[in-house]
Amino acid sequence: MPRQLTAIMFADMVGYTALMQEDERKAKLLRDRQREVLEARVAEFDGEIIQYYGDGALCGFQSAIQAVECGIAVQIDLREEPPVPVRIGIHLGDVAFDKTGVYGDGVNIASRIESLSVPGAVLVSGKIADEVKNQPGISTEFLAEASLKNVKEPQRVYATTNDGLVVPGPRELKEWPKVRRKVGTGDRSWVRWAAGAVVIAGLVGAYALATDGSGRTGTDEVTSTPLTRESIAVLPFDYIGLPGENDYLGAFVATELSSALSFGPFLPVETSSIQRWMEGPEGRALAGRAGWERIALEADVGLVVSGSVTVEPNGDLSAAVRYFDPETGVTSEPIIQPGNVNEPGEVVIGLAIQISEERSGVDPSFLNDIRPSSFEAFQAFQAGNFEFRAGNYAEAARYFEEATGIDTSHALGHYRLSQAALWDWQWQKARDAVDEAWRFSSQLSDEHRELLQAWRDFLKDDPNSAENLYRHLYDEYPDSQEVLTGLGSVLAYYNSLRGRRSQEAVFYFEKVLAADPDYGEARYHVLDYAARERNESQFNRWVGGVNPNGPQALPFQAVEAFAFGTAGDQEEVLRRLATAETDHVVFAAGRVATGLHQLPGSERIGRLLLSPRGSNDHVPAGYALLAALGFAQGKWEEAELSLVRTAEFEEDWASEMRALFSFFLSDVAPGHISTDELLGLSDSIRAWQPEPSSVPSNATLFGPHALSHQEFRLYLLGLISGKTGDPEAASAYSDSLRAFGQRRTAETRALTAWLAQSVDAHAAYSTGDLTGAEGGLRSINYFPRFEFISASPFFSRALDRWLMGEVLVELDRPEEALAWYNTLSDGWGEFLFAAPAHLRQAQIYENLPEPHTAQAIAHYDEFIRLWENADDDLLYLVEEARNARDALAGGRN
Repeated sequence: MPRQLTAIMFADMVGYTALMQEDERKAKLLRDRQREVLEARVAEFDGEIIQYYGDGALCGFQSAIQAVECGIAVQIDLREEPPVPVRIGIHLGDVAFDKTGVYGDGVNIASRIESLSVPGAVLVSGKIADEVKNQPGISTEFLAEASLKNVKEPQRVYATTNDGLVVPGPRELKEWPKVRRKVGTGDRSWVRWAAGAVVIAGLVGAYALATDGSGRTGTDEVTSTPLTRESIAVLPFDYIGLPGENDYLGAFVATELSSALSFGPFLPVETSSIQRWMEGPEGRALAGRAGWERIALEADVGLVVSGSVTVEPNGDLSAAVRYFDPETGVTSEPIIQPGNVNEPGEVVIGLAIQISEERSGVDPSFLNDIRPSSFEAFQAFQAGNFEFRAGNYAEAARYFEEATGIDTSHALGHYRLSQAALWDWQWQKARDAVDEAWRFSSQLSDEHRELLQAWRDFLKDDPNSAENLYRHLYDEYPDSQEVLTGLGSVLAYYNSLRGRRSQEAVFYFEKVLAADPDYGEARYHVLDYAARERNESQFNRWVGGVNPNGPQALPFQAVEAFAFGTAGDQEEVLRRLATAETDHVVFAAGRVATGLHQLPGSERIGRLLLSPRGSNDHVPAGYALLAALGFAQGKWEEAELSLVRTAEFEEDWASEMRALFSFFLSDVAPGHISTDELLGLSDSIRAWQPEPSSVPSNATLFGPHALSHQEFRLYLLGLISGKTGDPEAASAYSDSLRAFGQRRTAETRALTAWLAQSVDAHAAYSTGDLTGAEGGLRSINYFPRFEFISASPFFSRALDRWLMGEVLVELDRPEEALAWYNTLSDGWGEFLFAAPAHLRQAQIYENLPEPHTAQAIAHYDEFIRLWENADDDLLYLVEEARNARDALAGGRN
C-alpha cells in the first residue's frame, strides 16, 4: 500500500444519534449542512474528503497549516444558523492508502484527539502545533498530555484558540485519559525523586508527582498529570489520659494537623461541617466506618483522618491516627508518632509527614530535604510555599526569611527564599540566598542538589549550563513543576542572546499551568505571550488569577486595555494609573511596550511619570522611557529632546544612549547619520569623562550602567572607529578594554572581554571580513545578569544580534539570519529595535527562493505600524515598505 505523510482531520457531529431519534428531519438537515460546509472548505484548502462515516468525515491534507486553517473555517461557518455542533481533531502522521480507505497510527491518533474535543473546538496534536507555531494567523494553547487508546506514547494535545473557537475548560480536561507510568515496589527511584525534585510546594510537590491524587502506590499505575491536591477531612482527636492541664491536646493536635496538611498535599474540610455530617438518622451520631463514609460522601473528600492523643503521667505523648480511603474502602494501619507534652508541635509535623509518606510512597529520607528542624520553621516554610505558588513573592520571601532565620542551615528554605526574592526584584538578596543554599547543599539528595545547581547557574549568568541541567532533569521527570518553571525561565530570559526564540518557553509554562492554574510566575509569562499574539481567549483565561492587590494588577489591566479594549477602557486605566504607585506605572509602561509593542500607548503611560507624585525620583525614568519609545518609533528628534532632559539627571546614561542610537541608525538609515556626524560624535565621547561610579536616581533603569560608564565609553569609541574606516583605532580601543578589565573584578573582566570581542567583530564587518565577523560573534560567551537584559540595550547585546543577522544575509544564509532578527522583534523585553528587525525579516521572506508572501506582508505591516509616525527624513523607509507590501498583496490576490 502507498504511504505518505498526511495531515488527518476528523470532524464529527455531536449528538447526531440522539437527535435522529427525536427529530429525524432536523438531524439530516444538520448533517447535510455539515457536509456542505466541509466539502466547500476542504476543497478551498486543497484537501480531500477521504470518506464519510455516518455523522462524521475523515479528511486529508498535504499541509498541516492548511488542515488547521480548514478546521478553523469549518467551525466558524458552522456557528451560523442553523448551528451544527461539531468536534474536530487533527494530527500529522505517516498513513497508508488502499482502495478501501486509509490506515495507520496517524489516523488512530487523529480520531482519538477528535474524541477529546468539544463542540466548536479544533484540537491538534503536538506535531501539528509544532508545524503551525510560527503562523501569524493561527494561535494554539497547550492543554495537557493524554494517554490515548491503542497509542503507545502519550500525546501532547493543543487547542486552537483563534477568535470564535471553543477551548475545553478544566471540567472537560478532568475527564481526559491521564498519562500513566508504572511504579513498582522494586525500584522506588522515581517516587523518591518526587519528594526530592519538586520543592515548589514542599509536601505538595512530593505528593503530587508521586501519586495521581488518590494516593495509590506500589505496583499501581500512577498518574503524572494533571496534578491535583486531595481533599481531606481531619476529625477531632480523642484525648486519653488523666484529666487536667493536658486535656486540650486532642483538639490541639487535630487542629494543627489540619493546618499543617493544608500547606501540603491536602485541602482540609471545616471542622464545623464535619460535626454536622456526623449526625446520622434521627440525630444519632455515626461512629467508625459509617461516620467516615458519610463524611467522605458529603464532603467529597479523598481521605478521612481520625486519631487519638495519649498522655502518660511522666509527660510522654503518643498520637495515633488512621485514615480511611473512600475510593478503596480501606482503613489504614495505625500511624504512631511519639513525643512529649512540652513539644506537641513536633508530634504534628511528624504526623503530617508520615501521612504524606503513607499516601505517596515517598522514601522518608528524601522528606528530610523539606523538613526544617522545628515546627515553627516548618509552618513558615509551608506558608511561604503557599504564597509563592500564588505569585505573592514579597509575602513569600518574608515567610522564607522567617523559616531560615529559625533554621539557618535549611538549604531548601534558602533556595526558595532565593526564588521569591528574585521575582520580587530583590536581586542581591536572591543571589545571597542561593549562595547560602549551596553552602548547606551537602544535606540534600542528589536530585535536589542538581536542581539547586541549575537555579544557581541561572542566577550566576550561565544559562547554557542551567539549561543542560534542567533538560537532563526534564528527561527524567517531565511533569515536575520545579523543572518546568526553571527551564522555561532560562529559555524566556536568555534565548534571545543565543539566537533562539524566547517563545520556546511557552510550552513549559503552559504545562505548569495545566497542572497548577494558580502558579504565579508561569501565569505572568503566558499572559505576556498571549498579549503579544493578541490571543484574547488565552489572555482572558489566565488574567483573572492575577492578585488584584499586587504590583502586577494595574500593569496587566493596562495590557488588556491597550491590546483588546476600547478607547474608553484605555482612558479608564490611564485614570487609575495617574494616582497609582510609581512602580506600578513603570511596570505598566514596560509591559505595554515590550509585551504588546503598543508604543503610543506606552508613551501615554510614561508621560504620567512626568507629573508631580511625591519625590522627583521618577522624573528621569520618565524622560528616559520616552527617549527609548521615541527612538523605537523612528521619532529621533523627539528622542533627542527626551535625552536632553534625561541628561539633567543622568548625564552619563544619556550620553551612552545617544551614541548607541546614532550608531544603530547609521546602519538602518545610512543617509540619516553621516560619517562626519559619527566622527563629531566620537569627538564628543572622547571629551566626555564619566564618573568612575555613581548612585543612580532609578536603580532598575539606570543601575545596570552605574558601574560601567568607562567601559561603555571605550566600547562606543571602538565601534565608531570601525564604522568610520579606522580599524587600527578600533583595535586599539579593543586592547584598552581588555587591559581595563584586567585591573578589575572577575565580572568586569568578563564584561570588557565581551565588549572587546564585539568591537573586533564590528570592525571586521566594516572591512568586508564576513567570516571573521561571524567567528568573532560566535566566540562570545558573555551573559549578563538577566535583570540587566531588558533594562539596557548594551547588556542585551542588541548590536551584536543585529550584526549577526546582517552578516548571515551577506553570507547568503537567510534562514539563519531570520532567527537573529526575530530575537530583536519578538524576544522577551524587546522593543527598541523591533521595527527595523521586522523590516529586515520582511525583505528576507520576500526574497527567499520560494517567497513566503504571507510572512513578508505580516512583517511589512508591523514595521509600518511601528514607524508610521517617524521623522520626515525616515518616512521614505515606511513608504518603500508600504509599496513592497502592496505589491505582494496584489500579486497574492
